[in-house]
Amino acid sequence: MKVYGFRIFVSNLAEARSFYAHTLSLPISFETEDALGFDAGIQIIVELDDGAHPGLQGRFTGLSFSTENLGADYDALRARGVQFVAPPEEQPWGGSLAHFLDPSGNTLTLVSL
Repeated sequence: MKVYGFRIFVSNLAEARSFYAHTLSLPISFETEDALGFDAGIQIIVELDDGAHPGLQGRFTGLSFSTENLGADYDALRARGVQFVAPPEEQPWGGSLAHFLDPSGNTLTLVSL
């Protein structure tokens, strides 16, 4: 087995499309009426939440984007209007993390190893 995709639920697909495709510069791999796919090494599948399952939006996703230069990417994303939870922080295991929010309040992470 291998990982195919990672699902993230959002309240507004148009906002999510703009954020993931333009702000994060992820290439779109598919688009349907209620979902978008982005190629980031695995499929990131952004799905419209119809409200039938409370708690799917606005949560910590556990999805981390690796970066060679956390400081520069942090600054570039902030300049594009991305909201970070806190500035980059060195971790006890030797890497650094910075958590940020998508338009639906889902928490994503930049990680530098």
